[in-house]
Amino acid sequence: MKKILLLSAVLVFCGFSASAAEATPANLKLCYELFDAMKMEKQLSDTSAQMLALQIQGNPMLVQFKPELEAFYQKCLQFNNLKEGIAKIYLELFTPEQIRDFIRFYKTPSGQAFASKSALLSTKVAALSQQIVMKNMPELQKAIQEKAKKLQEQQKTGNK
Repeated sequence: MKKILLLSAVLVFCGFSASAAEATPANLKLCYELFDAMKMEKQLSDTSAQMLALQIQGNPMLVQFKPELEAFYQKCLQFNNLKEGIAKIYLELFTPEQIRDFIRFYKTPSGQAFASKSALLSTKVAALSQQIVMKNMPELQKAIQEKAKKLQEQQKTGNK
């Protein structure tokens, strides 16, 4: 879930590009400058906390494990552990010039407003997605049950 969220956040925050740049020290430094401008460390921390709350809301039995989940996520998903890997992903998706453009944007008042609300935006989109999936879950369950029934029938006729 965290990896999906992180990748989604990267894509939501910046868009798409087919260009790739080498992970040279200069390009990594450029990405780190972008991360500072984006306040990415805070965004990831906020998103992590909000997603954990959303997971607990969706499965209240997890509340008893909240301290362990928080400790696990804090240990495994520390920004410093992710920073270089995220930078390499950015360099796969964006050119250095695009990254410079992002830096300029995030240094504007609008960019800072976007950065300050990105974690909440990601959480709200995830919650909306979860609501839609849950609302339509009976349809999925029915389709799975029908497929399982067909597979069982095929196995019975195939074994005879």
